[in-house]
Amino acid sequence: MNLLRPLAIASLTFVSVTALPAALPVQPVSAQLTPRVPCAIPSISVDPTTVKRGNSVTLKGSFTNCSTNNKRYKFTLKLTGPNNFDLTVGPLTVSVPTNKTYTRSESVKIPSFAPVGDYSATVIVRSFSGNLLNSASTALTVTK
Repeated sequence: MNLLRPLAIASLTFVSVTALPAALPVQPVSAQLTPRVPCAIPSISVDPTTVKRGNSVTLKGSFTNCSTNNKRYKFTLKLTGPNNFDLTVGPLTVSVPTNKTYTRSESVKIPSFAPVGDYSATVIVRSFSGNLLNSASTALTVTK
């Protein structure tokens, strides 16, 4: 299982050096990394962290555009729980300037029929074309 997820893909330009006469001085070679896809650093919180069925919880998700230019992203907030319980807000298309943070809060009413137990609130950030860039999750407990 691969536990590493790249946040950005970069391109490198390499210079090929053929055999040189020994009398020629050696010159340093440099390479510059240029991000080719968006980069996102997400976070999420829930308030309260324990909620009774029929009451509301606030999901607050955000991410920072860590790429070198303005980008469009697809942003999703998701609440999943026992018995395939799933509430989803999104995907929303958002434009975020470089080094700026997008934040969205959603008040979600937990249905009275929702299963009791441990839930996961997740923020998912995808490139505009739909490639998964990053995600973050936190726990929520639903009680009777």
